[in-house]
Amino acid sequence: MAVKASERVKRYQNPNGRTISTVERKVIEQDGRKTGYLVYNEFKAGINDGDASYLEQMLQIFQWFKQQGVTDFILDLRYNQGGQVTCAQLLASLLAPAGSLGQEFARFEFNDKRQDSNYSLNFLTEYANYNLNLDRLFIISGLYTASASEMMVNCLRPYMTVNLLGTKTLGKNVAMTRIDSPYGFVMYPVTSTVLNKEGQSDYANGFTPEYIISELNYYPWYELGDPNELLLKNALQWMAGGVPSDAENVSKPEEPETPESPASLRLPRKPASGYSSILGKKAPAAILPE
Repeated sequence: MAVKASERVKRYQNPNGRTISTVERKVIEQDGRKTGYLVYNEFKAGINDGDASYLEQMLQIFQWFKQQGVTDFILDLRYNQGGQVTCAQLLASLLAPAGSLGQEFARFEFNDKRQDSNYSLNFLTEYANYNLNLDRLFIISGLYTASASEMMVNCLRPYMTVNLLGTKTLGKNVAMTRIDSPYGFVMYPVTSTVLNKEGQSDYANGFTPEYIISELNYYPWYELGDPNELLLKNALQWMAGGVPSDAENVSKPEEPETPESPASLRLPRKPASGYSSILGKKAPAAILPE
């Protein structure tokens, strides 16, 4: 396995002490197959309202993935609590099969008093030159993964195989609309339910990955994008047709400890003290365009 290229921007610290970035890209070559890897931590168009610099950066990144000849993809959303649905629409348009462009990506349904407000977002045809034309996608999730991130899982599944690995997502199948108050404050009330093309929106309790792996249960923590990093390593194993070696919901035969065994290289541990308190935080729901 060889890492061919990488780039990191906008680095910051997450609660477990690891330095991560808002966007990190990498191409990993394995068994003659080139896999794109993208860490994406917030669905946001730009630095502030009216700025689209992050979306422009996303197009540049996918142009680079196409130039590298990427044929498989791992999208790392483990720290992504959501954001703007139009950003999810763009990212999905770059990952989905080319034949789905122009079709319905997501539908937003309001209550029975506002049915005239219902509307849909379609996969964007204007970015076809950046589209990777994938038929499957591997998504890494965590307890932060919510809202627009979960919308990616739900709304891409009618068009492609979406494989989920990590820990259970938070469960936010609703969207919010911004309301500016004349008194100087802004509100984001929940206004609609998010559905996919098939009318499905049954993830209020979160998505449970096919293979459950908690990065908090093991040392050491590698940099995101390192092929030895727990979740990326297991995603690559799954992609290659194997069973992720660290999956906690798969029974494994006991093996004797040896200096070369994975158990001696990755030490099990209990979750960091106080970490579970993140479950009490209110993750943002998907934000509808104004």
